[in-house]
Amino acid sequence: MLLFVDIVLFLACLRGVDDVDAYCQWTRFHRQRNRRQQQTTTTTSFLVRDLENMSAGTKKGYFITDQWEIPATGLNLTSINEKKGVLDRTLKNPLTPTNLTLPVALMILNPSEYPSVSRARKALRKGAILLYRGSKKYPLNQANFNGSDEDTSDNGDDNASGDHRPDFDAKNAIAGRVVDRVFPFDIVAKQIRMSECFYSEKDPPFKMPVIYEDDHIAIVNKPAGVPVFPHRQSGHGNMTVRHALPYILTAPKTGTEDVLRRAQPAHQIDLATSGLLICAKTKPALTGLGDQFADRTIKKTYTAVLNGMPTICKDNPSDREWHTIDSELDSKSAVTLWRPIRFAKSQNAKDETVTLVEVKPQTGRRHQIRCHMAWELNCPLVGDHRYDGNSEKAKTFRELGLFLCANRLSFMHPCLNNFVEASIELPEKFEAILTEDDSAMEGV
Repeated sequence: MLLFVDIVLFLACLRGVDDVDAYCQWTRFHRQRNRRQQQTTTTTSFLVRDLENMSAGTKKGYFITDQWEIPATGLNLTSINEKKGVLDRTLKNPLTPTNLTLPVALMILNPSEYPSVSRARKALRKGAILLYRGSKKYPLNQANFNGSDEDTSDNGDDNASGDHRPDFDAKNAIAGRVVDRVFPFDIVAKQIRMSECFYSEKDPPFKMPVIYEDDHIAIVNKPAGVPVFPHRQSGHGNMTVRHALPYILTAPKTGTEDVLRRAQPAHQIDLATSGLLICAKTKPALTGLGDQFADRTIKKTYTAVLNGMPTICKDNPSDREWHTIDSELDSKSAVTLWRPIRFAKSQNAKDETVTLVEVKPQTGRRHQIRCHMAWELNCPLVGDHRYDGNSEKAKTFRELGLFLCANRLSFMHPCLNNFVEASIELPEKFEAILTEDDSAMEGV
């Protein structure tokens, strides 16, 4: 394997600096993806739990999933020796095995989930960590756990019984804070939401078909003209995808681990664009999808109608090969793959021709497809009022809406580790504008 990589790198060096940069970028993405897959690989049995055998948390719908008891000798600070000096300088009291802050304790108790102080502090601010020190009458200290054989079970408290350590009691636990200190015999617990999600059986504010759904993710077909997220002073009110999701999706099964209060879109689609949108129902799914978008492993295919015929197609009308547009947008790298599929006559179109194309954006810049088609191919999308050049013929298409649809996507399921593919039919107006009969456009 190393020999193969060296050969590829050698060939990249022969081809030029640009290829070397692309190769380095490719290896970086794949290394990040492999590392994240190793950290987040789970099985279905751990994602759905039996709530009857779990302790309730301090919040409604929250349950205790992990507990850690601080031993009498304290915690071993060896794993954070490299950071201990920096931490001591930022704290009033230095860290010791029997007296340390709660964020640092989390880093030692569960380093895979809390690899840094900032990650631990984030969990604390969200109320996910509880600290239990017993009741006021029977605190957790050395005096109550000295191994005495004396039976103290007659005192009316089942939690005080000689050498028996009491079970975690959420009623007497406190929400952990960043400034809290951890001492021997303390119990640190993690709570996550497993029920009490917001899903409604009422009618949604607008129709939005569900293409795929399970307990962790869903794929919906977003209609054109509907924003994904609400914006200030936008005037859309409840007419957003985020608001409609609880009314069209099914609540996860009871016991599903780390569910979101309400389903969330995992990415963005332009207001005027229609098509497939991935949504998350659980926090692990939302995080996993975010990592895949960052690594560019989620493959999306758009179909669009161009106003005019690209020059490369005029020279070779039978060309159906993929072509690459590599042109920066806002001083950032932007790469788009496209290929022509079909041509049709249109009196109001540029060159009296419209072109149906497939587009695969390799990066996710704002209005990337619309800008590349208009600026690089000199063929703006039909109905694109922002980049159509403001010509009289282009204005005649504006009332029909933007002809851009995200009709196919594929990705690895962030929780179940299986491959997910989804596709939809193009909106009816696509076929209507590609027909020569002008009457077909009536009612579109």
